[in-house]
Amino acid sequence: MSIPFSKELAFEKTRLKLTEFDNNTFISGHPAVKIVGIESSGRLQGYEVMILLSQFGGKRYHIDFYGSPQAYNTYLSTAQQIIDSFKTPG
Repeated sequence: MSIPFSKELAFEKTRLKLTEFDNNTFISGHPAVKIVGIESSGRLQGYEVMILLSQFGGKRYHIDFYGSPQAYNTYLSTAQQIIDSFKTPG
């Protein structure tokens, strides 16, 4: 099952300058979409962001990781460990 979220929709619906779009990733063993980019406006302008989206069990899951360019790279591996440890009921 793929997540109904396209790269074009990611461009349209976010304020991100996209650097990565992966619709072949997983959250807790379920298909997900990963969007990585740089905030292009607002109070977090210039911050790097990773967004994971998934839908299963009748629920939607949305995981965000934001950071300044220095903090993002420093804490990315820790954030990925937390994301990888995410468990869903059932």
